[in-house]
Amino acid sequence: MIVIPRNVRLLFQIHLITLDDLPLSRHLAVASKIIEDEHRDDKMWRSIWDPAMKDHPEARSAEYDVLVNSKTYFLYNATLEDPFTTDFFVWIDAGYGHGNQSVFPYSNKWRPQFPRNKISLIKLTPVHDSIGGYNIDSLYRRNWSVVSGGFVAGDKRSAPVYSS
Repeated sequence: MIVIPRNVRLLFQIHLITLDDLPLSRHLAVASKIIEDEHRDDKMWRSIWDPAMKDHPEARSAEYDVLVNSKTYFLYNATLEDPFTTDFFVWIDAGYGHGNQSVFPYSNKWRPQFPRNKISLIKLTPVHDSIGGYNIDSLYRRNWSVVSGGFVAGDKRSAPVYSS
């Protein structure tokens, strides 16, 4: 049960859209073909790929891939509407952390300082593990996350650049 204090006013909007409304939907046919080819022939599923990834949503559904990779588009649209008259915007998935409290700051208090003109992501790997050490081959169809896909932050200037 969610308890909302009396002095808190909730402000939200609901926008009904379809996958066809998303810019990445133009890649749907190609992505569907890749996924179909990988699953149709066992030889297409490379031996270096993680077998457990075969059943992950991103390896089975091009529609899922289009949706989850459209978060920056949603963030950008929020900057255009700017319902809170602010310069900074954050996307955080409703299911962020999948119920694991340890991914949230102690006491759920967090006061981040986001830099202007930059997109902020949450890096999941250790400090000594450079993001620059990864490429598409080291991450494609691997059960390994370098940055959190459930969090993106930026300001009005960086969001349109990152979403394009």
